[in-house]
Amino acid sequence: MLTEPDVSTWCLSFPNEDGDLIDVTAGNAAQYVEWHVNDKLLKCREKQLAALKTGFFAVDSVCDMRTFLSVFNASDLMLALGGEPTIDSRLIVRALTFHPKSWKVSGRTPRYIKRFLSELSLHGLRQFLRLTTSLFTVPYGGFKKKRIVIQQSNRIFGHSCSFALELPEFDRYEDLRKSLLQALAQVEAAGFSDR
Repeated sequence: MLTEPDVSTWCLSFPNEDGDLIDVTAGNAAQYVEWHVNDKLLKCREKQLAALKTGFFAVDSVCDMRTFLSVFNASDLMLALGGEPTIDSRLIVRALTFHPKSWKVSGRTPRYIKRFLSELSLHGLRQFLRLTTSLFTVPYGGFKKKRIVIQQSNRIFGHSCSFALELPEFDRYEDLRKSLLQALAQVEAAGFSDR
């Protein structure tokens, strides 16, 4: 809607602050979208969301959950709920699988990616996991049967929903390192930071 040149032909309207309906135009399309999202995602579900929030905070009758949770920052809470506080790069390397299989035999990149992971800081490993798995850390008990698939491609692209990373063949380790560090910086720039 925000990219359409003439939304007035859509015959849409929304209430203003006084409750009067106004027609959507190119000038107020962003205001309409904000109202619509707020109305559909929050206002019509306020009662249910309030009940969920009340239920969540009332889990423990002895401890006030608001006070308990206030001591955590987002990173601490994610770790407490879902994984190990430290990341061993060897666990990630063991979870890697390369596609096609011939790539592992003939190419240098599979060796380079393992070396790259072994040299990353804890923060870098978290970024790699965010790029490839959307996880913040290694799950308790490791990855078990879940694999991180490194697919041969002509670009670097993470598929966090399917635990995959597209990666081209690199002739030099420094080229892979530079390219992957750039990709990991984009993970943080996109709002997936652990800080």
